[in-house]
Amino acid sequence: MGLAERFAREDAEATAAASFDEFWRLYPRKVAKLEAMKAWKQMTREFSADEIIAGLRANLNALLRREKQFIKHPASWLRAGCWMDEPETPHRPGITGAAQRMIEVSHARQDQSRDCGLFQRLPAITSH
Repeated sequence: MGLAERFAREDAEATAAASFDEFWRLYPRKVAKLEAMKAWKQMTREFSADEIIAGLRANLNALLRREKQFIKHPASWLRAGCWMDEPETPHRPGITGAAQRMIEVSHARQDQSRDCGLFQRLPAITSH
């Protein structure tokens, strides 16, 4: 193996590690990290890391609404290709389709802002 090939492989491994770290930071159930890394390496051979992370972001609200015990382990989620699933929308009785869509867009924007660090935690209000 030549020097250029070695550097290219090391760069690819570093990029894969960084993208996995982002996935791991976002995924709401943190179990079996080594299995998740193996699944990540398998899936990123066929699919781009950006595509997988975008799919996770699209499905994150639905995942966060579940109790932890009902969220798939990250390796299972990856191997099943769940990032390609259509995002679930919560059913809210009495809300029309247009109003529901406005709520979803608002939540997505809040999530983006939170991920970018635009929201700051406000100090707790205490009674004197």
